[in-house]
Amino acid sequence: MGSLIIIISLIIIIVIVDERRLNMVFPDKVYNVLKWICMVVLPAIATLWFTLGKIWGFPYLAEIEGTIVAIDTFLGCLIGVSTISYNNKKRIDKEIFGQGE
Repeated sequence: MGSLIIIISLIIIIVIVDERRLNMVFPDKVYNVLKWICMVVLPAIATLWFTLGKIWGFPYLAEIEGTIVAIDTFLGCLIGVSTISYNNKKRIDKEIFGQGE
C-alpha cells in the first residue's frame, strides 16, 4: 500500500509540475525541518506505533500507520516540488544572469 501511495504521488508531481508555472520554494529553515520530519520523525513514529501496536494490541493499528505514511508521502511531495522549483530557478538565473554555481 505504501509503494502505491509513493507511485501515485510521483505521478501527481510529474503531471502538476510545469516548468513555466513552478514557483514554490520553501525557505531553507522550513525545507530542512520538513525534510528531517519526513526522513526521520514520521517513519520512526510509524515504526514505533506499528511495533508497539503488534506487541500490545493497540486499536486501529493499520489506520493510524497508514495515516502517518500518507502524511509523510504528502510532505515528501511538497519537498520534491520545492526542490524542483529551486533547481529550475537556479538554472534560469544562471542562463539569464550568469549567476549561480
